[in-house]
Formats: sequence, structure tokens, C-alpha cells
Amino acid sequence: KTIESAETILGYVFKHKMIAVEALMHVTSISSIQSISYERLEFIGDSLLDVIVIDTLYHAEKAGKVFSPGELHLRKAAIVNTHFLAFLCLRADVVVETEMGDWDWKQRREISVKKFHTIQLSNCIDYSSPSLADKLRDARIRFNHAKQVIEAALESGNFFPWGALAQVRAPKVLSDVIESLLGAVYLDSDGDLLAVVGLLEKIGFMRVLRRLIEEDMELLHPVSRVTEWASKHHVADELEIKVEKIGERVVCSIALHGETIHSDSEHWKGKECEEAVKLRVAEKAIMILEARNNTRVL
Repeated sequence: KTIESAETILGYVFKHKMIAVEALMHVTSISSIQSISYERLEFIGDSLLDVIVIDTLYHAEKAGKVFSPGELHLRKAAIVNTHFLAFLCLRADVVVETEMGDWDWKQRREISVKKFHTIQLSNCIDYSSPSLADKLRDARIRFNHAKQVIEAALESGNFFPWGALAQVRAPKVLSDVIESLLGAVYLDSDGDLLAVVGLLEKIGFMRVLRRLIEEDMELLHPVSRVTEWASKHHVADELEIKVEKIGERVVCSIALHGETIHSDSEHWKGKECEEAVKLRVAEKAIMILEARNNTRVL
């Protein structure tokens, strides 16, 4: 049932089911099925993703866009990263209809009741780690809170949602599985790249990639935007970005000439917190710095 659910979500039916089993099997799995984890398929999928993205960006000239090497790098870095791929994995789901037996007390007979429930791609992953289960549960909660903000930014925003994506703090297994499934489809389809692109279309990856080609969006990482701003205004030596753990909290601050531009903190829950707070602070700080100098209308 797990493989059937994944196939429905992905829009691809595997000829060789064991490839799909391998693609969804985490290294911690103690499944009785004899299969290795998804790591080898992930390696293939990662390479395929690079090829498809770079090929699509390079041939964007057909849409009237010729990107410089720097512009190619920005677009690839934005869309081929663990936060975005994990977001796509968390968003990928299917609503299925099932019929269940129930008892009608008025008619005093058994009746059939239709019920609908959602199956998420992340629930199809085979693992046996209690700590990973906790991380996935918490990531789904944060995803539900951030989903609308992220989707709005990807659909029509002026800035790539680096901070909101990082705030989900999704376990790397989610992005790994997207890549392993790409590798699995490639092998199962005897090397058909169109089948791999079809999967990327199904999960919404290609839609976002097309927007990065067709429309102008600020793609530079917020921390890089801050340091670039400081360099442009000849104050790089006066810029300080500090991240430290104080007690049970991780604190980040960005200061210029000794003045704190912005700072924020949150309860420490691992290294992922550092990046999330740093991104959040950098996004706010660059808005303040640019507004002060009237370099950009925000």
C-alpha cells in the first residue's frame, strides 16, 4: 500500500517495485524486506537534478533569457537546496477515498460509509528511528504554519523565501527522498529523463523553476545580501554577524559600526535553529539597511 500511495502522489507507476522500496528506505529501517537504503539512489538523483536544472536554465534563451554564470548559479542554488526539496516532499500528498463499514442504529443494519483521508509522501518513508519520527512530526507542524507564506512567495513574491523555508527545519531525509525517487524513476524507466522531469512537474518543482526563469526575483541568500550591501557601501569591516548559544537559546545579531541593526533568538533545538535564526535576522537587517539608504523600495 505504501508503494501504491507513493506512485499515486508521484504520478509514476514503477515496473520494478523493489526500486521504489529502496528509494523510500531510510538507513535506520529494520524492515524484513532485504533492501539497502536510499543513499545510492539519492546520489544518482542529485546528479540528475543538477543536469535537468542546468540544462533548463542554459536553454532559457528560447524564452528570451540568456543568463550569465553568476545568474545560473543563483537560480540553481535557490532551487536545488535541502530546504526547498524538503518543502516539496512535505507538500506532496494525495487524498484517497475509502469505504468503511458502520452500523446504522435506526435501520438496524450495517451500512457502507465513504471516508476521505490524506496520505503524505513523507509518511511513505520506511524508518525505525524514534528520534527521526519526532523530528518529522515537528517538521510537519512547522510546515503547516509556514506553508501559505512559502507558497505565496514562490507563486508571486519578489523574494525567494529562504527564511520561511529554513524555519520549517525539515530533517534532511525529506530532501534525500526526493532525490532518491528521481534516481529510482530514472533506473526504472531505463534512463528516460522525460520520466524524471515528469516527476518534477508533478511535485511542482518545474513550475517554480520556470518562474525563476521568466520573472525577476531576488534570489541571493539573505546573509550574502547583507555582506554584499556592506561591501558595496564600503563598510564591510564594520559589519558584524554574530551567532551564539546563550543558555537554552540561540541568539543571532547583525551590527554595523557597533550598532545592532537587528537581533532575534529562539529555543535551542539543534544546529538547524542557528541557520533559521540567522536567516530571519539577515532578512530583516537587509530591509532596514536598504530602507535607510533608499537603495530599494521594499
